Order: sequence, then structure tokens, then C-alpha cells
Amino acid sequence: MHPFLQALTGQNIKATVYDAKFLQQQSTLQETKAIVGTDYLGRTNPIGILGNTPIQWAANQGNNYTRDGYSTHGVAYSIINYILSTSKQIPWAVWKLDAQGNKKKVLENHQLTNLLWRPNPKQTIGELVEMLELYLLTTGNAYLWANRVSGGRIGELWVLPSNQVEIIGGGWMQEVQGYRMLREDGQYDSYEAQDVLHLKYANPEDSRYGLSPIAAGYKLITAADSGLDLRVKHYQNGGPQSLIYHDDKNTDPLDATASSALSRKIASFFTSRKAPTVAYVGAKVGQLQLGLSPVDLKVLEAADTDKNGIADLYRFPAHLLNGANGSTFNNVGEASKSLYTKCVIPLKRQIQEGLNRFLVGAYDDKVYIDIDTSGITELQEDKKAVAEWLALCPWIKLKDKQAIMGVEVDEDLDYYMFPANARRHDQPVVPAQMVVPAT
Repeated sequence: MHPFLQALTGQNIKATVYDAKFLQQQSTLQETKAIVGTDYLGRTNPIGILGNTPIQWAANQGNNYTRDGYSTHGVAYSIINYILSTSKQIPWAVWKLDAQGNKKKVLENHQLTNLLWRPNPKQTIGELVEMLELYLLTTGNAYLWANRVSGGRIGELWVLPSNQVEIIGGGWMQEVQGYRMLREDGQYDSYEAQDVLHLKYANPEDSRYGLSPIAAGYKLITAADSGLDLRVKHYQNGGPQSLIYHDDKNTDPLDATASSALSRKIASFFTSRKAPTVAYVGAKVGQLQLGLSPVDLKVLEAADTDKNGIADLYRFPAHLLNGANGSTFNNVGEASKSLYTKCVIPLKRQIQEGLNRFLVGAYDDKVYIDIDTSGITELQEDKKAVAEWLALCPWIKLKDKQAIMGVEVDEDLDYYMFPANARRHDQPVVPAQMVVPAT
């Protein structure tokens, strides 16, 4: 007798065919016990209904971030592309600074201006920044290489594909020694550390590489993909949604010919462009539902939840993704404003600060790279409030008010403007001088 059966019954019982089949599977069950989830007798726990295949998580490697989290993912692509297209509308400018460090005037003809406006033969400043933003949003890292010409002057700016760049050296409180990029032929291109601007998101796990938002939300992305796959499989391979069976004790069951005819008859009522009709069958039949529809499984609700979760990864207002449903949002303008203040402008500021740190030091005169948000309609209400507040602040010089408003500063306005009736509380009122008419 098999010892397993003896342990169960305490008696010498001969194994049946079913027992033998069960015992044959014990070794397999023991090997997969940790994955499937079984009790001490080898019985599958309820969690086993999910199967013993490990979950295939999306974007679990750095090289897959741009693919699984952007190129082949509809929701992530929509969010990231929305951010990029909105960000591209904000122009760049190079400013001349005054002695106090305030923006004085826009430099339209300057070496730095010319470099930014034509960073390389194939891109404009908008296209170059768009690639920096794309790599930041997908991989958490962006690399800008300065191609230096004679005299160490920067001649061109190129964006390196961050999913192919490797950092040489570096670490906590250590200088990076350089960078290298794997080419298609298997060779490496090397770059000096001082020639590369590395932009990255904060990463507590690695001081060298930034943390990708997709890496942090790869489970959300996998869930969204799986939900979409489930819906498509249900639509394409769902099989019969119900069974029709004979339920009349007073008549004989339908034979194969009658059953086939009844199936065709029922199916005909579900064809498109068919006017409503009345069906007749010669026997009582019953219906047995098979499975659940995507609505019953709440797949559609889960898809919205996954979409909102991916939007949260980028601080993106999910109302802007809902199309016509987005109009139900109390104030779509507030959602657009939130897109700028919480998502687009912080992204721009990170690149702007990096460009100033990387490029401005090469020029002796005081220059500054900045973005121009004066044309953003959604932010004009904020500027209106600031202007109204400044009108009530006569103790601020006019040129300082210009600096606060972000416009070109006029040095001739280096004075205060007090209202005509303004006076100290202890200052007596001086009556106006009377004019005596000539006699």
C-alpha cells in the first residue's frame, strides 16, 4: 500500500485507478507548491485558481521602458504625448541680466541664442527639448551631449538615447568618470563627463541613475495591458455566452438536426439590421449562462482605475483623457491649469536649470536661459491677481514690479510710485496754495 494512503486511512487499502493518478501528481504538486499555494495534504488553495504561471510584468528592465511604457501602451502614450505637445508650445529665450541678477532684455543675437535655436543640423530647440522630456518621462534619465569644436567652444548639442547610455564610475559622493553608449555594431562610443548633461529623477535606490516613472508603476501598466487583453480575448474568442437546453418533460429531447436548426434560428435574431420578430419553437427550452461579460466582470471600471493610476504617475489630470466625458468636470480650465502647474512647467524648469548650469558658464557676460509662460491662457488669471496685488504695493519700485511680472525691466523706472493722497499718519494735511487773481 502507498504510504500516503495509509497515512490518510490507517488501513491497508488498495489504490484505485483514480488514486494512482492522484499519487502520480504528488511530485509535481510538491515542486510547484510554493508557486501554486497548497496545504499540507497537497490540496490546491483557493489562490491556485490564478494558475501557477508567474506574472509577466511589463517594463521590468531598463531597455523596455520606452517600448512597454510608451511605444506600445495606448494610455501611457496618450498621457506622455499630451504632456509633450503641451510643453512644446512654451517658447524659450536667452535673457541679459542686470547687476542685481534680474532679467533685463531678450538677446535675439547672441552665441547662446544661436546655439539653442539651431542645436544641430537635424533639430530645432523644440525638437531637442522634446526628446529630453520624452526620455525623462519614460526612463527617468536624459543625456545631452555637447560636441565641442576648436577652442573648446560648443558647436552642436545632441540628445543621447538614455536607454543605451551607461555611466562610468560615479556613486555616492563620487565624480562620474564618463559615459558610453552601445552602438548597433556592438562597439561603444565614449563621452567625457564634462561634455554630457545628465538630467534625472530622484532615485533612492541608485545615486547614479534616475528612477523611471514607468518602473515605479510597472504593475499599473501590466494591469492595464492585461485588462485590455481580457476584453479583446472576450470579444474575439468568447465562445457561446449561454447554452440552450431542452426543458420540456412532455416532449422528446431535440435530435441533432432539430438542435442545429434551433441554434441557427436563435442566432438569426442577433444579426445586424434585422427588424424585431416573434420567435416560435415547438418545445420548452431553458437557458444557461456561461461566464460573465466584461461589464459583469467590471473590466471597464478597472480600466478607468488603471488609467487614472498611470495618470497619477505623471501628476497628469485624468479628466483631460476622458474626451467628451471630460466635459462633466466642473472646470476643465482648472484641469488644464493643473496640467501646467503640476506637470509641464516643473518638467520645463528641470531642463531649464540643467541648461543654465551646463551652458551659461561658457560665456563671460551675464546671460540666462528661461521659458516664456506669458502666452499660456490658463495661467493669465494668476498674473491678473499678481498685477492687482502689485497695484496695492507702492513700496515696491516699478522696475521690481516688472521683474515680478516677468517682463523686460526698464532701468529708468527705478523709483517708487505713491498715490497723490498718500501721507504718514502723523503728517498734517497741507492745504493747497490759494491762487489770488490779478487785479
